[in-house]
Amino acid sequence: MARGVLTAPGHPALEALSYAPAARTLAAAGAGGSLDVWRLGAGARLLASRVLAPSTVLTSVAYSPNGRTLAAGAQNSLVYVFGVAAGGAPGSEHAPLRGFTNWVDSLAFSPDGRYLAAGSSDSTLRIWSTAGWTHVATLVHPAPVTGIVFTPDARHLLTVDEDGTARIWSFPPPSSIVEPGGVFTIDYSSNGDLLAAVSGGTAGNVDLWNTADPWRPVHLAAVAMGHAFGPAGGVEALSPNGRLLAVGNATGDVRLVDLTDPGRPRPFGPELGGGTPYIEQLNFSPNMRLMSVADQTGRIHLWDITDPAHPTRQVTIDPNGTTGSVLGVAYSPNGRLLAAASNDDKVRLWDLSDPLSPRLLSVLGGFTGYADTVAFTPDGRTLIAGSADDTVRLWNISDPAHPAALGRPLTNSTSTIYDVDVDPSGTIFAAATTAHDVLLWSIRDRSHPILIADLTAATGTLYDVTFSPNGNTLAASGADQTLHFWDYHPAQVTTRICALAGAPMTRSEWTQYIQGATYEPPCPGAEP
Repeated sequence: MARGVLTAPGHPALEALSYAPAARTLAAAGAGGSLDVWRLGAGARLLASRVLAPSTVLTSVAYSPNGRTLAAGAQNSLVYVFGVAAGGAPGSEHAPLRGFTNWVDSLAFSPDGRYLAAGSSDSTLRIWSTAGWTHVATLVHPAPVTGIVFTPDARHLLTVDEDGTARIWSFPPPSSIVEPGGVFTIDYSSNGDLLAAVSGGTAGNVDLWNTADPWRPVHLAAVAMGHAFGPAGGVEALSPNGRLLAVGNATGDVRLVDLTDPGRPRPFGPELGGGTPYIEQLNFSPNMRLMSVADQTGRIHLWDITDPAHPTRQVTIDPNGTTGSVLGVAYSPNGRLLAAASNDDKVRLWDLSDPLSPRLLSVLGGFTGYADTVAFTPDGRTLIAGSADDTVRLWNISDPAHPAALGRPLTNSTSTIYDVDVDPSGTIFAAATTAHDVLLWSIRDRSHPILIADLTAATGTLYDVTFSPNGNTLAASGADQTLHFWDYHPAQVTTRICALAGAPMTRSEWTQYIQGATYEPPCPGAEP
């Protein structure tokens, strides 16, 4: 090796370089699928030389910011990913990332290392979460994507196309917030600024997000429950005021978490036992006086949390004739009613006017599969329930002791209804399904609901769906390890698109590019 010159074994034509400052290593990718890594400095030496795929050319290469991951893109449309060993050489290899149909031309990691972006000659840019190498977004371009760079604050992604155009993208893209493991439960605080998500990762993750700007959720903190309590069991509840979080574990215990400072969550108070594994639902009453814990035996345990540091058990609702789990629980807006959906295909309504003596008011049937989920409309007059028989039913509960069915069962879904929620206006409800979609119905006429949208961004079963308290955003989560956010009002979507599109099309531009058509700019603010 001549001074200042590094020579790759076999002298392949090199296509791309990447440098890891912390480890002082340089990676070179090139013809014949060659990947070579050197340690730089005095006495520079070759650490590793690999041939990933002899029949292809490696066209791009990138280190993660901490230098612990190395990615290489190839003409065979694959992205190869390696962990980097302590000595700096490529170590364990992850299965190649797929999805492109042409060369991989460019690669870039986000500054925090949580995402990898790759651009291709098939005119798309694909983004993966590095937590589990889950694909989270695809951005379509009009030409091959030849360059990628993140801004230092990771709020924007810049891309360059073969047609010479540079584009700026908001980051992360909508529906690309990733949690390791399936995300089972999500909850908003009453002001919509805080969202809690519990997932099925190996640590039973509970994460807090600032959602004041739903287009740019900011991760606030991961909640550490402690070794003795163990990982979260896929259930949590966020109090309406956003100051208290309840988390259940796999052995039927519940722990409260102080969120006075959401950036520093603090578990406190005793572990609340009595539940039978597994806990299916945790819920706070609207007035924050009660917390309900529903378990697999069909029982619902009520706790008085007026003093959260010293909760007291109130009573256990153990209805005669109930077999199996309580799968869904909801309080009426005034907190006087509690609805419980069970896997005996029934929904039960309880009077909680006296929490020490709950009184069964009615049992609602008609399902031919598990009753999975329940929700009240904001006026408290209608109850909505979804089932494993793929249907949704509505009842008028103005007289909760004598509910009356509203219209026919909704049969638009072809899969289990896992969760339902109603928007704050009481005119739309959403249903999350095992078919990877969220169905939206208009219920302005509650006897004749109308299916108005089928949202299909998810790639796995959806477990939870919830509207933000201001009604502007719909959030859903599920098996694809992703938090999905939608702006579902057409007028708001139009405003957002126009805001991102840049300057409106002027009259002269319209005349140049759309000849013979009346001047009707799609966004307001153009020249008269």
